[in-house]
Amino acid sequence: MNRVLTPAFVLHRRNFEEASLLVELLTRDRGRLGAVARGARKSRRHRGGLLQPYVPLQVSLSGRGQLATLGQLEAEGPPILTVGSRPALIALYLNELLLRLTARDDPNETLFQCYLKTLVGLATGAAAPVLRRFELALLASQGYAVGLTHDAVTGEPVQPEQRYRYEIEEGPVATAGRSSAETVGGETLLCLARGEDGDATVQREARQLLSGVLRHYLGPKPLRSRQLYQQMNQPEAQS
Repeated sequence: MNRVLTPAFVLHRRNFEEASLLVELLTRDRGRLGAVARGARKSRRHRGGLLQPYVPLQVSLSGRGQLATLGQLEAEGPPILTVGSRPALIALYLNELLLRLTARDDPNETLFQCYLKTLVGLATGAAAPVLRRFELALLASQGYAVGLTHDAVTGEPVQPEQRYRYEIEEGPVATAGRSSAETVGGETLLCLARGEDGDATVQREARQLLSGVLRHYLGPKPLRSRQLYQQMNQPEAQS
């Protein structure tokens, strides 16, 4: 009897034993989990060939604990991104954030749908805006929601023309100082809250703000995906 299928994406894979693969999956129904794909390297056309990043999959899984066993495997459609392309290199950043920040077996359908939407956005070339929205959604899903609309000290609504110092785990605090790398504009905070792109200044400040927040929760270990992207491309305002 066929097992129940769940939508999934491969975040990472590596060889296991003589003919199998260890895959890290993001699933709609069980969240992130590790799974063994038995014999996948001996049947590349039917299994190993499908277990690639950015391919929308339907999978069945058995077992609990640290590793599940992958059963049925079907492609739900063509790859959203082509491995090796510039958008796929950027998407490695998404995968690494998920691997570093989420716990296994913690279902979150909203985060799964956000990941899917972000891949589709990258495929259309809208890198910076969709990455910022994904970062905010991921942080919120882990209990690290970024306050954007009210001053953390006074409780007053954020003003577009005001500069703010962002206190991680507290929120923005109005400052009388001039614009600097340590402050962020109220317009940037409000654009992030509304999910709007904003101009080049807003996008730059939004990237800097969320990079700082993520560094706080990721710890000192650098992101390998960012290093790889910088080695292969001129850095732009996308991650």
